[in-house]
Amino acid sequence: MDFRADNLSELTYDPVNPMQSDPKTMSLSGQLFIGFERVTTPEVFRAADPARGVELEPAIHIARATEVERACALAQAAFDGYRQTPLAARARFLETIADKIIGVGDVLLERAGQESGLPRARL
Repeated sequence: MDFRADNLSELTYDPVNPMQSDPKTMSLSGQLFIGFERVTTPEVFRAADPARGVELEPAIHIARATEVERACALAQAAFDGYRQTPLAARARFLETIADKIIGVGDVLLERAGQESGLPRARL
């Protein structure tokens, strides 16, 4: 697995059309991300908006032991390569991830507020 920060540089988030078929577009689908795959499972739960007392879409898939074991195996397999990556490259990789999360902006803050009931100033 290659841990260069530029692996993430082309990811985007499109809240208007969250089910884009473009594999570089991140969407809130409720699916699990294991490795580079989106995974669905038979059981789901729904996040709730405590302020309005309503369930939120989409339903979130629940990881079973099989999915957890697969995710852990992939993480273990990636560990040695990541550990051998120079510290500066790891820092760029993590900073790029942080930038992408921050880049989601208002959409992420809105969802976090819905799920937590917290006002935006507390997020």
